[in-house]
Amino acid sequence: MWYQVNAPLRIEQMWCNFLPSWWNRNYGVAFGEHIIFDPDYRTEVSLFLARTLAQRFPELQIGSPDPKPQVTQPNLDNATTPALAGCEIHYPADNYPWNMHLPEERIAGLQLPSDLTQVFPYNEIISQVSYLNRKLELDATPWLPTRGVLNDAALLQGTSLFSDLLTNPQRAKHVLDYSHQLLMRLMRLNKEELGYRGMVMIANCTAIMISPEMYKDLLLPYDLLIQQQTAAYGQEFGLHHCGVLDAYTSAYRAIPHIHFLETGSESNIRAALEAFPESSVQYIFSAKHMLHSKPARIHDTMEQIMDAARGCERRFRISAPDIEYGTPDENLLEIFACCRQF
Repeated sequence: MWYQVNAPLRIEQMWCNFLPSWWNRNYGVAFGEHIIFDPDYRTEVSLFLARTLAQRFPELQIGSPDPKPQVTQPNLDNATTPALAGCEIHYPADNYPWNMHLPEERIAGLQLPSDLTQVFPYNEIISQVSYLNRKLELDATPWLPTRGVLNDAALLQGTSLFSDLLTNPQRAKHVLDYSHQLLMRLMRLNKEELGYRGMVMIANCTAIMISPEMYKDLLLPYDLLIQQQTAAYGQEFGLHHCGVLDAYTSAYRAIPHIHFLETGSESNIRAALEAFPESSVQYIFSAKHMLHSKPARIHDTMEQIMDAARGCERRFRISAPDIEYGTPDENLLEIFACCRQF
């Protein structure tokens, strides 16, 4: 789950989230199929998470000491598109759902259903939101998750996709086209039928597994079409690149307007802010660094980050994602303290 931390002074926002393993091993919260398919259980868990965070981290102003039930929808995370394609899905108690890849003989047969709202997992999302709206007397709008073209293709096919990009480009293009067509269909459904008007965020986690030149040739045309359709809908376009951004900057700069850009740790913050002056830039603080470091080292890293962002404070953010079990609380508090001092 994601929580906004209201950092005072110049930093507009800092974000953090705790992995299911953190909740499972610290508090015994079970995720698994239960939290996906039982909206009542998920509602109770959400209330517990909010209360617990407010009590454990009062300085961060996250969670709530007195939370009210809210409409939440099942989140299959990276397994969303694989679930649609019929991949075998696993639901661990201490992690997000994950999927097995499609066997080779089923890759060629990938085809989108005529009505996405009638098939799993999207029908489950819509049904559960409708149920919770009735139960809680609320009026939340379901949102069908949009992912990323290469991300989804890799989740469907596995590592053989990357060899196919070189040795069997026709098969690779079939999987990429499927993922792109799905994303465009979901955007249309969200906007035209479900009334979603928020940002369209594209996840390019796997871009670092191909060269910047290959990204320009193979993936950029898809992302340009997504951005163009987003602009036509009057929505904002966001791009998540959790690897080091530097080598991909010129390729991404071919996208005419990126409202929100998320960069991986060790990216050149100053270069990103200068290359994308129209963008809010969010820097991902390394979860590994948070897990294994002492607060003094966290402080030194934060000073370097803040120095690199000076002059652009109004459009710079810090993200502290994927907080693992065993991460010292004082490390997260140190990140927040540095934002506050900045």
